[in-house]
Amino acid sequence: MIEISEIRKQLLHTIDRVRREAAERRRRADRAEEQYAQFLTDVAVPVFRMFASALKPEGYAFEVTTPQGKVRLVSTRAADDFIELELDTVRPEPAVVGRAAYRLGKRLVTLDQVVGTGGTPGAITDRDVVAFLLLAIEPFVEK
Repeated sequence: MIEISEIRKQLLHTIDRVRREAAERRRRADRAEEQYAQFLTDVAVPVFRMFASALKPEGYAFEVTTPQGKVRLVSTRAADDFIELELDTVRPEPAVVGRAAYRLGKRLVTLDQVVGTGGTPGAITDRDVVAFLLLAIEPFVEK
């Protein structure tokens, strides 16, 4: 039978490892948040604005909003209909996640997609953002 001292030794080893990993994850998240703020300003918000402008002549009215740490394209017809980007730091590696939500009858349907990972939002290009927006807009233009 296993000794209590062995269990305690393994437990202390696990606690130490988890604390080290958590500290490293926080460092990566802090770095990613700094880069993400710059990415929002330099890439994501301008692309979302251009995309909203391109949708308007086609009869799709969307506004760009910038809630804390996000950029969001919101339908002017239904507040539940939106497309957004945000930084997810809960993952082992921080990731920029794109999300779309829209009503389909009484159901609220959501799409989540990782747009970029590795804690380097600066590596995500304007073309990556456009590619996500083109995928995410499909349910809205299908209606």
